[in-house]
Amino acid sequence: MIAANVAAQESYVIDIVCRGAERTYRIDGEPGSTWIWKIEAADGTVIDLTNAKIRDFEDFDINGDPSSSSEITITWDVTHGTYNLSVEQTSTHGCVDHELGEIEVVPAVEVPVLAATQPTCEIQTGTIEVTSPLGAGLTYSIDGTTFQTGTTFANLVPGVYTVTVKNTDGCTNTADETIDPAPVVPEVSVLAATQPDCDIPTGTIEVTSPLGTGLTYSIDGTSFQTGTTFANLVPG
Repeated sequence: MIAANVAAQESYVIDIVCRGAERTYRIDGEPGSTWIWKIEAADGTVIDLTNAKIRDFEDFDINGDPSSSSEITITWDVTHGTYNLSVEQTSTHGCVDHELGEIEVVPAVEVPVLAATQPTCEIQTGTIEVTSPLGAGLTYSIDGTTFQTGTTFANLVPGVYTVTVKNTDGCTNTADETIDPAPVVPEVSVLAATQPDCDIPTGTIEVTSPLGTGLTYSIDGTSFQTGTTFANLVPG
């Protein structure tokens, strides 16, 4: 929260806000004051404060003296640029306009778009890649603390990861991605062979273990079947 004590004179506050962020501003004055807030764009356009949260109350100022105070909470969902924040104070001494300062609204960061490469039987860890937004001045983090310019996070164990994108103004946005558990690698097959003989010139191979639902078998690494027997095999 940004505060200004105007019991004696105007104070100026400069704030830099990411577009879409919420900020609270406060002003203190002599007891019995009432307040009217105003935000004006650089071109003179007055911003509608219908959805702003405004609270007037009796309190103590930063010096510990009794005061009338007012707070405004604003979501800066406006075009990036410079805005002037002011408040009109009405008290027993009349009306005074207090220019609290210029607020610079800077561009926000888009929600990151993520692509996950899940673990396989051969590679037991996953990878998350940021595919958007990309560009100069953007950095990326998978823990919210350590940022990098690269868009890829590799060697990730199963879990949910929150990826943060940050721009040079310090604005951030996040998205979650899940790395699934690695597939269970089947046990080594136990095989039983029936060899060719004088009567049957071909052989048979049967898988005796592992057996069960969800398992398929192949003798060429390409075509898989649920059956465990491969017959009519030539020597090889």
